[in-house]
Amino acid sequence: MRFALLDNLRCEASPGLIGCCPGCSTPTIAKCGTQKVWHWAHRGKRNCDPW
Repeated sequence: MRFALLDNLRCEASPGLIGCCPGCSTPTIAKCGTQKVWHWAHRGKRNCDPW
């Protein structure tokens, strides 16, 4: 996902950050590598996409 909540503000991923999913409020981690676009991911294999 592109945005996560940090202190109730929508933020883009940056190295070392931990946020909350705006959809299900579970913890997310920032994925900031060199191969893909920086993004947020749920911890584990949780998928909260309502689609």
